[in-house]
Amino acid sequence: MLYFNQMVEVKRRFVAISRILGAKKGKPRTLSEDTDNEFMWLQIRKIIELVTYSAIASDLERYSALRALSNGKVEDDQKATKILNRLSGINPRFMPAPLGNMAQQPDGSKHFEGLEEAKQATLHRFTGIFNEASKHLHTPNPYGADAQALEQTQRVGSRAHVIEALEYLKTALWSHFKMGLEFKSGDDPKALDEFKGCYIVNFNKPEETGMVSMMLAERKDAFP
Repeated sequence: MLYFNQMVEVKRRFVAISRILGAKKGKPRTLSEDTDNEFMWLQIRKIIELVTYSAIASDLERYSALRALSNGKVEDDQKATKILNRLSGINPRFMPAPLGNMAQQPDGSKHFEGLEEAKQATLHRFTGIFNEASKHLHTPNPYGADAQALEQTQRVGSRAHVIEALEYLKTALWSHFKMGLEFKSGDDPKALDEFKGCYIVNFNKPEETGMVSMMLAERKDAFP
């Protein structure tokens, strides 16, 4: 399944970043701390892209119909921020949502409490991290005014910012669910419908492995 495979790749990127940060005595894993940071920003950007493409999966028919309205195709879409914005227009729950702690209810059912808004995966935060990662991956034009000073300023805060982005993404994604909406061929892709089910994902422990578990939950209408 596409969503599962994408999540395996997300976790692999988390592991790659952890190995850089866990280098003994702060010894660079690559050429220098600056190139280590660039490598980690690359993984952060890839994580955003992997989550973005996977977010289409639960609403593939709906998203495909949306793209067809402007003669577009899913397979031609490339820019993560554009895809995220399109998804926000067809499913208000398009982002993966952290499960949080599980609480036993009086009736025996189990309920996931979720996390506070600051720890949620949001369009605004994902877009901001994607754009920041992109800045760290591009070489500035050396002919621009104060180019070297600006690059040095960016490098100074790079490690702290990449760690902040990493911790946010791990909190939002490590144990999460992703919901999709019902959609029938010919319907308006922007017209909302009932949710049809969700993927429930756990990246598991230990962190150093690529092991990911996933379940598919389907909506069941209550009997009258």
